[in-house]
Amino acid sequence: MQFLRDAADIVCGSIEDRKTFTTYASEIGRLIKYTDRSDLTGATRKECEAIAAIYSDIQKKRKHTDTTDLMIEINNIINQYVTVNANPNITENNRQFDISKINFELLSREFAKAKHKNLVMKDLEEVILLKLNQMVFGNPNRIDYYERYQQIITNYNSEQDRTKIEKTFMDLMNLANSLDEEEQRYVREGFNCDEELSMYDMLFKENLSPNDIKKIKEVAVDLLYKVKSKIAELDHWTDKQETKAAVDNLIRDLMSSAARRLLGTGTVKQSFVIKGESKQSVINEETL
Repeated sequence: MQFLRDAADIVCGSIEDRKTFTTYASEIGRLIKYTDRSDLTGATRKECEAIAAIYSDIQKKRKHTDTTDLMIEINNIINQYVTVNANPNITENNRQFDISKINFELLSREFAKAKHKNLVMKDLEEVILLKLNQMVFGNPNRIDYYERYQQIITNYNSEQDRTKIEKTFMDLMNLANSLDEEEQRYVREGFNCDEELSMYDMLFKENLSPNDIKKIKEVAVDLLYKVKSKIAELDHWTDKQETKAAVDNLIRDLMSSAARRLLGTGTVKQSFVIKGESKQSVINEETL
């Protein structure tokens, strides 16, 4: 098992390395199915089985659900691959990291000692991307986080010096920390759920007075409630084009109405007044 992990770590040197290996390994696996045993020597077959085992190992997905907290997932990844230096006075459980309590400088030093850095990076990339997809789907205004992630990965893949992996690791950890804070922003803003925050973000603009912000928050909550209440009256509204169109019109009408309510106060984004006629709403088939 140790040799398998070592091999998996090697082929995960970068996203491109991983893609190249999985492409060839998948093709070898396909060809083997149509090859008679007599056509391969024992040594060749063992090599093919080794490649298949490595491919299977790196294709395994971490067990997580859509509701799993991002930092819990990352904590599990770090605990799996990174431990503090062995000490006879420290129990095995105490060697594990608790992301919520450890400082990032210490984490960076301990990551530098990890044997399977590439596997740590692979798992981090997967859980962060999954969380990003969920968060951006629910609130398109978070696209900056996704672009930040893409830039981190692009920089790492274009970097010739593989020793820079420690910097990429910390960049991903800092991004994960930002995502964790963003997930809790709806609470800090005084909303009951992330959907209300998403609606608020569509109406918000910079340099507003506390009173203006309060009005926008009230409109955002009211708007979301009206849309969801109306949709609740419809039976399987996503099954028919007519009902989907009706819901689309409802959302546009309500958003335009909200824009007019705020336009007089000068609090609404001018772009929202224009886009209120389009399909900018974060209300969609899967969130309702």
